[in-house]
Amino acid sequence: MSNDEGKRQIQSQLKSVIGYSLLDIGHSNKKWNGSESDMKKPVKNTKSMTPQATALRRRAEEMARKTKALSPENPEALSSEEVRQTLQELRVYQIELEMQNDELRHTQVELDNSLIRYFDLYDLAPVGYVTVSKQGLILEANLSAATMLGVARGTLVKRMLTQFIFKEDQDIYYLHHKKLFNTGKTQTCELRMVNKIGTQFWAHMVAAAGNDKDGATTIRIVMSDITDRKQAEKKLRNSEEKFRMLAESSSFAIMMHQGDRWIYANRAAEEISGYTEKELCGMHFWDIVHPDYRDMVKQSGFNRQQGKVLPRAYEFKIIAKNGLEKWVILTGSPIQYEDKATALISVTDITERKITEAALMESEIKYRRIFESFEDLYYQTDEKGIIRVLSPSLYRLTGWSPDELIGKPVTDVYVSPNDQGGLLAEISPNGFLRDYEVFLKKKDGTQAYASLTASIFTDPDGRPCGIAGTLRDITERKQAEEERKQSFERLRKVLGATVQSISMTVEMKDPYTAGHQQRVSDLARAIATEMGLSADRREFIRTASSIHDIGKISIPSEILSKPTKLTDLEFSLIKTHSQSGYDILKDIDFPWPVADVVLQHHERMNGSGYPQGLKGDDILLEARIMAVADVVEAIGSHRPYRPSLGIDFALEEISRNKGILYDADVVDACLKLFQEKSYTLLVLKK
Repeated sequence: MSNDEGKRQIQSQLKSVIGYSLLDIGHSNKKWNGSESDMKKPVKNTKSMTPQATALRRRAEEMARKTKALSPENPEALSSEEVRQTLQELRVYQIELEMQNDELRHTQVELDNSLIRYFDLYDLAPVGYVTVSKQGLILEANLSAATMLGVARGTLVKRMLTQFIFKEDQDIYYLHHKKLFNTGKTQTCELRMVNKIGTQFWAHMVAAAGNDKDGATTIRIVMSDITDRKQAEKKLRNSEEKFRMLAESSSFAIMMHQGDRWIYANRAAEEISGYTEKELCGMHFWDIVHPDYRDMVKQSGFNRQQGKVLPRAYEFKIIAKNGLEKWVILTGSPIQYEDKATALISVTDITERKITEAALMESEIKYRRIFESFEDLYYQTDEKGIIRVLSPSLYRLTGWSPDELIGKPVTDVYVSPNDQGGLLAEISPNGFLRDYEVFLKKKDGTQAYASLTASIFTDPDGRPCGIAGTLRDITERKQAEEERKQSFERLRKVLGATVQSISMTVEMKDPYTAGHQQRVSDLARAIATEMGLSADRREFIRTASSIHDIGKISIPSEILSKPTKLTDLEFSLIKTHSQSGYDILKDIDFPWPVADVVLQHHERMNGSGYPQGLKGDDILLEARIMAVADVVEAIGSHRPYRPSLGIDFALEEISRNKGILYDADVVDACLKLFQEKSYTLLVLKK
């Protein structure tokens, strides 16, 4: 290589490395206006440069000094060997600078990534970061804090943090702030905050003291919205409180154990075991179990905590604190309590039941004998109605032996197959039926009348599997009832005839009011029917109304038939007929209080009636009905001293005094009869 070629390569290499050649430096002012002495001067303004840039600048200056021999002052003096050596050194410097450039680019990328991570970790963090001054002034806040408080981050700065703290929780923040500076240690607290629109939320604060770049004291706070957690805790507390209230008021022993220890026992558990809750919680859950059952209960308890399938309930004995052995039945289920596997169990004292069961077993023979000698018929059918059990008393009732009917449908025994359907319809709602009457077929072809009491029985799993009951022969009783019924009917007819005779006696004494009692009786019974009264009460009203004026027998006929207005004295005498009627009827053994109704039929709701001046509900309903019927009939019919005033006038009278003189419900029923159902007063044949 010639010297000229070497020089050109050096110049080209320098230009590619540092951006200009030595000839550019020596022959032109476009790239460099300084001198060699300028290159020796120390680097200025390095404070504004990064450490990496400063180091690179110094290394470049060192390289420039090393290449002094290549300056434009002596480029012609270089030998070929020196050119090659210089070229090699420049290549090394070029590689070194490229590596340093790569390092700078890598550092810049890391710096950019760090800024992105800082943005993600700080601004987009799920918690709020706030820096405040010692006086509580917000100096800096991330986006999460601004979002939490409902304020733009730019307007959040320079505001007091206490503006966003719920008024009633200001003291919590004050004590938290004070303790932070008194101890110098990180402090935490939970308080309520209020965002810009007034919505309240719970916040968890972690605060630490620090200093800013100027050395001023600051507080760095991490805020978390814990509203959901607080609400969940409140629900949990409420749930636990409800559970405790229910558990403490339960008559069953309710207990919980974790691992091998009791952790809770209610009052009923204390009563059953004799131990206090504190004593129980210091024991293994199997310590109170009778030794004969301890291994079984222990293994079941651990299996239950692990969620394994166990029998719904099982029975065993415990030994109470006083040494008494008690039978209990236990039911339980696995739960999670305070994030731990827990067994929740219910224990019931069944000692008395067990004693009863033992007594029942001991008396089985006795009851078997009673069953066999039972006069009533005991039977059982399966779910399909097939007879499965019959007591020996079947023969006395029907002439059949049990073996002749067991295995046959029960409908074969009933005279009417519909009796079985009716029985099922009656027994299905509550599983029990009493005094259901049926006809049974007897072996000799006759019939027996029986009263049936039955219930649905179930298998050990609670599923209905049939009907069990008893049948009592009531044939003789039904015959006696029929005879009594016929006798009662005869007596009723006699009573009706007697009442009719009494009524006719009154009308013979007062011919001008002939038919009055019958018309009042018919209207009163119609009102009672409209009001929905029973048939028995309707018959009661009909009977009492038919003779309600019987007391007029004691009134002189001249007064009863007087065609002119009565004097006060005469009217006073007329008013005695209610009491007179009562005195006549009071000793007659009617099936109803007829005499009382006759006495009260002129009483009025406001107490203005006679003879006792009764008010409201103190007046029998039957008397209130008769009073309305009596007034309507009296106004609407002819009287010795005046012609009929008409039904419209009568209805107007009771309407005007509805609720005052006359019962409102009775008046409404009467008006409905005449106005909507076209009722008319009874017209009697002569």
